[in-house]
Amino acid sequence: MKKQFIYIISILVLSCCKENNRSQAKLEYYLNGKIKSKTTIVDGKKTVHNFFENNENVVKSIITEVNDTLSHAMYYDLAHNLKEEGDFYLDSLKIGKWKIYDTIGRASDVRDYILIENNSYLNQRWVMNQDNDTIGGNYFLVKMKDTIDFGEVNRIYFLLKQPLFSEDSEAFVLLPKDGQNLENDFSNQNEIEWDTIFSLGTKFESNQDLKFRNHDIVFDAYSKDKGKMNLKGILVEKEPGGDESVDFKTRNIYFDIPYFVK
Repeated sequence: MKKQFIYIISILVLSCCKENNRSQAKLEYYLNGKIKSKTTIVDGKKTVHNFFENNENVVKSIITEVNDTLSHAMYYDLAHNLKEEGDFYLDSLKIGKWKIYDTIGRASDVRDYILIENNSYLNQRWVMNQDNDTIGGNYFLVKMKDTIDFGEVNRIYFLLKQPLFSEDSEAFVLLPKDGQNLENDFSNQNEIEWDTIFSLGTKFESNQDLKFRNHDIVFDAYSKDKGKMNLKGILVEKEPGGDESVDFKTRNIYFDIPYFVK
């Protein structure tokens, strides 16, 4: 009987320890005594509920840990309508697609962030109307095969669909020269040598059908190896400067597109 009693007590103690490890909570308060935040840890993952200072029952934001480096953030207004959501890298750097919502809960603005030299960089943006049609922003479209045979040429078509500066700006693509190794975060972009692929409008400026296609870039690429590959480089938009301080201004859109060579 005594052994059985000790066994039951042991199970209860272990169960309590497991429950404490599974779920923990911590509260922080504003100076006025209202709850500022509530942090819970469930199965080793942390979630923080932040509250408005004078409305402790209304959540201002929810930050949920996805893994050791990534967290998902959701921001609300006083009526608890979702205003914005997206991911953070290392708690402070925006990464991936962030959605901004209007008053009826529609994602009216989508912004794509990438990490460039340990900084969060707004790479592309899509602005939508009430019919969910894209009416603005700054983004590109690309057409290419995602799988090719070894030795096969992959024809690639870039289109700067929504320029940042104007419809008259010039677009071109920069690709690392053969033998140049571009870092994953483009941190050595100013140190390596690039090949420049100009737009159809620049290449064929005397052609009446092509001379206005200054945002279209077409080129052929092939791989010397088999397996998973990446087409990695920069789509640049360039426009003459609007004042005497600069000759021209540029905007970079970075791309890293996977494909497979079989």
